[in-house]
Amino acid sequence: MASKPLRKYNRIHRTQLFHWIGSHIDSGMPNKTALDRNKQREEYIKCLKNAIADGIWLKTPRDPDQFGDGTKIKVSRPIACFTEWSLGQSLAHTSAYGRLGLGFSKRFILSRGGQPVIYVQDKRSNAPYAKALYALATALKNPAIKMATSEREKLWQHFEFIAHFAKVIQRPVNVGASSKRSSTKISSTKPGKDPLIEEAEKAEKAFVRIYGRILHYLEEREWRIVYDKTLRKYFEDCSSTHGGPDYLLPFEAGKELFTVVLPDNCTVNLAMRDAWLRNKFFPKNSPHVTLLSFEDIGTF
Repeated sequence: MASKPLRKYNRIHRTQLFHWIGSHIDSGMPNKTALDRNKQREEYIKCLKNAIADGIWLKTPRDPDQFGDGTKIKVSRPIACFTEWSLGQSLAHTSAYGRLGLGFSKRFILSRGGQPVIYVQDKRSNAPYAKALYALATALKNPAIKMATSEREKLWQHFEFIAHFAKVIQRPVNVGASSKRSSTKISSTKPGKDPLIEEAEKAEKAFVRIYGRILHYLEEREWRIVYDKTLRKYFEDCSSTHGGPDYLLPFEAGKELFTVVLPDNCTVNLAMRDAWLRNKFFPKNSPHVTLLSFEDIGTF
């Protein structure tokens, strides 16, 4: 008989996933910690209304994730990204993504084919997961392996979709810069150092724990929705629109959108004075949308 899950973990699935937007609004601001009167606030309100009316953008990233040089494994499909950060942990990262947060349930993301990203090393010698991805990509592109063209294409589409949920765990090392720093450090060693001091320092270093390099991307706790033809019923095709998204993912406020986070209290006030937004935040036959500002986070 299967054991019942511990009750204290039953609420984990209720953690919302946040989609952050608005980086284009902040990019021209000299001080990203403050808003320039109401100019940027009004832009954030416009951005929020567009998102609720049209949906989430799915777009192929300008700087897509890739393994190695990207010739075999690279993000080439339109995607939308979400994070499992708590709001308190999100503030340090919103300068890169924008300060408008849209909170959805995991159920909504999963029902659209989304799931958590798998973080892996991009080293073939001691990273069997990445090695397996490379091997599959190589085999599927190898004409020496005989199979029908249609079957090869079908299998490649499956592989490509799976690979879009794999992300390198840390930024690549700049080998040249690393070598330069190392050589500089060696050449700058002061001659004639007291041997007793050197021995003492060496003894202390023996007890230092080495945790390794910073895992830059792991902290993002990312989920993704990746476009696939089998999911087309959920998306609106916008590929003919220049400069916009490739696809839009519509959602329903209250039933699927649970929370909206805005940059400050003044922006929240602007939102609440907008009749169209009030109607969306308090729908008649579904729960309300929780509205927060950055100034609320961490106060309760």
